[in-house]
Amino acid sequence: MPWSLLVKTLFHWWVLLGLVLVSGGMAFMPITLRGQGLQPLRQHIMMPYRRVMHLALAGSVIGTLLAAYYHLVTTVAPLPGAYSALILVRLALLGGLAVLVQWAEPDVSVWVLVPGAALLFTQSLLSHSAQLPQPLAPVLADWIHLTFASLWLGGVAMLSFVVTPHAEPKDLGIVISHFSPLAMFCVFAVTLTGIIQSASFVGSLSELFTATYGRTILMKVALLIVLIGFGAFHQQVISPQLQAWALRDRAGVELAVRRFRISILLETVMGVLILLAAGALTALPPSISTPLG
Repeated sequence: MPWSLLVKTLFHWWVLLGLVLVSGGMAFMPITLRGQGLQPLRQHIMMPYRRVMHLALAGSVIGTLLAAYYHLVTTVAPLPGAYSALILVRLALLGGLAVLVQWAEPDVSVWVLVPGAALLFTQSLLSHSAQLPQPLAPVLADWIHLTFASLWLGGVAMLSFVVTPHAEPKDLGIVISHFSPLAMFCVFAVTLTGIIQSASFVGSLSELFTATYGRTILMKVALLIVLIGFGAFHQQVISPQLQAWALRDRAGVELAVRRFRISILLETVMGVLILLAAGALTALPPSISTPLG
């Protein structure tokens, strides 16, 4: 891989990682930690949750600024006004989310999902899809793809770094049972929209195996399959084992918690690698000819 392409890929990966953590993290509280029974857990993890979210917000701001600077210094033409406006809108949304995370209770309403969704839309408007001759449907597919990927991978990160270190086994089992159906639905949505996007940017089936863009898609699909395996393991094995607290099976519960800590961390690593593949797809030119500038 040429050095310039590697740098561009890393910048795109950094931006995607920040956006996924921020928007997925904002959605985690109202969607996964819902219900009166988890109110004590929500209060207990609020401080570590805010620390992780502030790191994600700061990383997203820095990544956005660095990617814009790289785009500026590597592009001969001046930055388009629409590009600059979208960057400013994204920075304003990140600032508003920082205030919301610090001073509001993120679990009070699903309306906190709106700024996160808007944040992801700014990325879709800068994607390859937006450069197609008829961009409306491709941009919407990209936005849906990114939204459900954020709900899934952002939720995995929250489980790994916020919930698991601080939750009791009983609460952890409930959280997994809440998150697993959402994750499975996200898998379906990500897969469907991914197929639509692949059809838009890969000219033929053979290019999936011969073109760099196509091979990167296959790598992303392979990582996605591994992630699906982790999710099934959590839902079918770990969650029932964690319910053993009610049967006074302390040893079984402790073993399940240890297994989950390891597997959710590995799933987080797989999620980071998927975003790296997505960053490469954003940096690479598509296999078909599009009027990308």
